[in-house]
Amino acid sequence: MITLLLEVPIVFIFVKYIFREKIRTKNILLTGFLASILTLPYVWFVISPYVDARYYIIYSEIFAIITEALLYNQFINIKFHKSIAISIIANAASYFAGAYLVKFAFS
Repeated sequence: MITLLLEVPIVFIFVKYIFREKIRTKNILLTGFLASILTLPYVWFVISPYVDARYYIIYSEIFAIITEALLYNQFINIKFHKSIAISIIANAASYFAGAYLVKFAFS
C-alpha cells in the first residue's frame, strides 16, 4: 500500500507538472498504478529466492526501475529517458520510505 501511495503520485507529478506532458490524468494514474502493482510481487516474492541476499535489493530495484520505465514509455508514450528518471525517483522514494518504516517499527 505504501508503494502505491508514494509511487503513483510521484509518477503523476513528474509526468504532468515536471515534464509537462499532455497526457490524460486517468491514463497517468492507471499506468502508475499498474506499473507498481505488476512489479511489486516480483520484487517481494519472485526474485528473492533466486538472488543472493547481499544483492537482492540491487537486482530487485533494477528490475522494478527498468520494467516500470518500459511500462511508462509504452503505455503513456513518454520518452525513455524521462520514464527512467520517473521510475528511479518513484522507486527510491518507495524504498527509503519502506526502510524508514521498518527501522522505526523495529526500534
